[in-house]
Amino acid sequence: GAELSELIARDPPTIAPDMDLLSAMHTMANSEFTALPVVDEKKRLQGVLTASSLIGVFADGLTNSGRAGGGQEARAEEVSQR
Repeated sequence: GAELSELIARDPPTIAPDMDLLSAMHTMANSEFTALPVVDEKKRLQGVLTASSLIGVFADGLTNSGRAGGGQEARAEEVSQR
């Protein structure tokens, strides 16, 4: 088997807590990751934003508003898992 150090990304893309979800979704889509660390200005981990949580927010917005993208006003810190 592979060593853990071989499997961990050394410098993954990160997102700021106040990043809007549409921008976070674009960052994730342009990377090879399905989860992104949410870090503050001092690079301290604040949470993890997952693809499934993004899908859930946009699906809830679609269900509640009847149109796509209903949750895009939310920020990464509101949706990330701690």
